[in-house]
Amino acid sequence: LTHAVNVDLPKALSAVNAAPAESIQLSINAHGQLFWNGELVNAAVFSERMRLAGESGRPSDLQLRAERTTPYEKVAQVMSEASRYGVLRIGFVTDPLPAQ
Repeated sequence: LTHAVNVDLPKALSAVNAAPAESIQLSINAHGQLFWNGELVNAAVFSERMRLAGESGRPSDLQLRAERTTPYEKVAQVMSEASRYGVLRIGFVTDPLPAQ
């Protein structure tokens, strides 16, 4: 004897796991010096690394930290350079004010 039971199984969908976004930690001190993930870099190295981040095929997040006395012009230049190479996700990292 054979007994059969029809069962409707759910359809499984699979998606390709996208590579996580690269997070770039960029700091600018009051003198306008750039620190890429803690490493001091000059303008040429910064531009090259930004170009590589834009061409990597994965979205990159730029976490930008600047000292309070950093000229706004330097911050704007960094943002412009990032945008030029396709790094469009920019976050501003701030430190809370010290307790009074």
